[in-house]
Amino acid sequence: MKRLFALCIVALLLLSACVQAPVEPIEPSTAAPTTTEEMPTTQAPSTAELITAIPGKTQFTVTKHQLIPPKQVFDAEFEAFYKEFTAAVRRKDMQFIDSILDEGIMSSFGGELTKEYFYEFWEHRDQRKVVYKKDLWDELEAIIALGGVYYQAGEFRQSNRGKCFAAPYLFTEFDSTLFDGYSHGYEAVIDKGVRVYAEKSINSKEIDTVDYNILEYHYDSSEQLWELGPDDFISVTTLSGAAGYIQWKYLRSPIDFRLCIEQKDGEWELLWLIAGD
Repeated sequence: MKRLFALCIVALLLLSACVQAPVEPIEPSTAAPTTTEEMPTTQAPSTAELITAIPGKTQFTVTKHQLIPPKQVFDAEFEAFYKEFTAAVRRKDMQFIDSILDEGIMSSFGGELTKEYFYEFWEHRDQRKVVYKKDLWDELEAIIALGGVYYQAGEFRQSNRGKCFAAPYLFTEFDSTLFDGYSHGYEAVIDKGVRVYAEKSINSKEIDTVDYNILEYHYDSSEQLWELGPDDFISVTTLSGAAGYIQWKYLRSPIDFRLCIEQKDGEWELLWLIAGD
């Protein structure tokens, strides 16, 4: 009996030791870490996300997109005419211009499609040159200086008669960018190496240069951009996010004045000279 009692005591002591034994710590995993390819990555913010316009301080944001002038290539027939046309513009020869006006020339959206309305439109605009800065000859000179694109019959979406020339290239080629040229929200730099200044002065520090870049406009209803002179400055935010200024003469809207010269019955005619949308 005493022996059985002793065995029970030993059993109880062993059971108590098992219950109170400390839990062994769990060793850290030795499995290989997930590879870089398997881990989700966070993409760097895009240019658009990095650059935010400051209302009242920034008018334009420079984008990484460019609109580079295409090379002008003419056939001999149009090249001969174009030399006459450019020479007439430079000597302000209205008689020559009148001789090439299409009878249904388009001068504005909503205006009459007549030669008479063409003259009325430009006479009225010339009277307001203090606001618009440019007359007919100024606008034609600017278009010629920028250059355009020569199309064979049926190639230009806004022509259905024959061979034609449309200029400036800013209007014809803007579809090649990611932007909508009709949105009134964009200007294009029309030269390379255009200086961006720290202040509204060409004598101030140069902080950047831009080459044919597209600029996105941030509207301010108090600004009348058409009243700016060529040497006036507009504020921009560069690709690096720096604020600066560019002279207005280096910018142009894709829906500023543009023209189309088409061949009709073997003759070249000015079909439209319009601005806006």
